[in-house]
Amino acid sequence: MDALGFDAKLYELIPEPWRHFLFEEIEPTEEELASHAPAFSPELIEKMLPYLEPLYKYYFRCEFRGAERFPENPPVFCVANHNAMGTVEIPMLIYAWAKHFGHSRPAHGLAHRMVFQVPGVKDLLPRVGAVPAAPEVALRTLNAGKDLLVFPGGDWEASRPFSQRGKIDFDQRKGFVRIALQTGVPIAPIVICGAEETMLIFSRGEGIAHALGIDVSMRMKTLPVTPQSLFMLWKLFQSARGRANPLFMPLWLANSWLGFPWLPSKIVFEILDPIDMRAEVGHIEDEKERLQAGYDLVTSRMQAKMDELQAERTTFLG
Repeated sequence: MDALGFDAKLYELIPEPWRHFLFEEIEPTEEELASHAPAFSPELIEKMLPYLEPLYKYYFRCEFRGAERFPENPPVFCVANHNAMGTVEIPMLIYAWAKHFGHSRPAHGLAHRMVFQVPGVKDLLPRVGAVPAAPEVALRTLNAGKDLLVFPGGDWEASRPFSQRGKIDFDQRKGFVRIALQTGVPIAPIVICGAEETMLIFSRGEGIAHALGIDVSMRMKTLPVTPQSLFMLWKLFQSARGRANPLFMPLWLANSWLGFPWLPSKIVFEILDPIDMRAEVGHIEDEKERLQAGYDLVTSRMQAKMDELQAERTTFLG
């Protein structure tokens, strides 16, 4: 436990199975990496839609634009920016996708392998189309003719501070460019504007994540500092002094990522024109330059659209 840099006294306060889930290093299993064809359940999605609809239509007042630009035939490699830990935009995108494309064309999404370890969640994820985030899984999914969604910025972009909202920040992660070049599958950029305002993030909390050791155990480099997480942190310190239930530890960590209750920010999803990565940068001989050119191409187009969407909105109100 010392290797993770976490206070042993607090560690002892955490009940099982949360102790193992939060602080034992996660390694992908062969079963995880082989699950490139998830047991997608249209029936489950249909059951979810009535609950998501009020949030989509009235609370977040979502708009889904650019569906006419989406290639008619799969596979398509969807690349989107990540916001507010994804807790709002992902269910809203599930709703929008089901309404616009139906269940005959389910979208699979790369999800952090950590979430496949969460009790009660890991069995749900494959049924809504999630697959473990690994290059081999992405290649298998696309080569099988399935549409695939990725958030290249991961937890880094999803936890960016409120002051940096409206910025596309994939942290120079270029794996999606390499996969697009390998498969020849077109990239469909999806710009998500407004979701970052559903959670007030003061800081990414990289130092906190490192101090707790979750940058090693869970491969999460950030632990967002929000009003909700500060409240939970106060409760955690009370717990350390024996004044509160030790369950506040997992609750604090969970709410740092969930950010509940969410702010009612208007959210706009816009699909951009598809990009043939081979045609655009495949001629560049140097691999490093080729990947950088592809990365810059996608992020610059997404940032230009994000700037347009930001210019037409009012903070929170949309």
